Amino acid sequence: MMLIISFFSLSSAQDVPLPTPSTPAAAGEVASDAVDLTVQAAEDTVSFVQNLLARLTQPPQSDLARILLLVGGGLLLVVGWRIYDFVILVAGAVIGGIVAAALVPGDNGIIEIAAFLVGALIGAGLAVFFYYGAVLLIGAYVGVMLVTAFSFALGADGVSDIVVLLGALIGAIVMLSLSFEFLVVLSALVGAQLVVQAMGLNPIWVLLVAIVGAIIQFALVRAFRYEFRRRPRSLFRRAV
Repeated sequence: MMLIISFFSLSSAQDVPLPTPSTPAAAGEVASDAVDLTVQAAEDTVSFVQNLLARLTQPPQSDLARILLLVGGGLLLVVGWRIYDFVILVAGAVIGGIVAAALVPGDNGIIEIAAFLVGALIGAGLAVFFYYGAVLLIGAYVGVMLVTAFSFALGADGVSDIVVLLGALIGAIVMLSLSFEFLVVLSALVGAQLVVQAMGLNPIWVLLVAIVGAIIQFALVRAFRYEFRRRPRSLFRRAV
């Protein structure tokens, strides 16, 4: 995403007319202007990413969006094991909706909900057609949320971009390498994050709520003697 934003920023910067150097001094000014434009594009990119990360952890402005997050998060948190075959689909849809809503500027509730629905459709589509790609993206999202929660737990004022990037990378790798039954843990983590975000709680609650949700789910799995499969079932065959 950062590369794409940088590309468009630099492309727009290239449209700014620069004077044709006729003397060494003029050439130096042109070079200085080019450097300033490049630095400005980089700063705009970093600022955009930081604002996006901040919005991802903020509760939605619309009451309806909060209710949707709360209901969806509660279902994933407690009964994610019952939609075992669709955990990635549901998580992809929800996370896609959150990211899309975070990209919408302003506090217009209708636009926010529309963006959420469009993002949810895109996220669900990616989960269906690009299963492992969706797992990587969801893992990266969970990694970012956990890094944010840990930073709040330690009393830090903020999280550096490098730490956020490492958290996303580690989360993506771990999520891809986990056994398939740990999709239950994924549903608990995503569900906890949605509930905490909808209620506007401190991000540290994500860890506590996720642990409680995972315990409840595994207890229900054991009570109902549910057996996990090692391979994901095709969503198309499951739907049929």
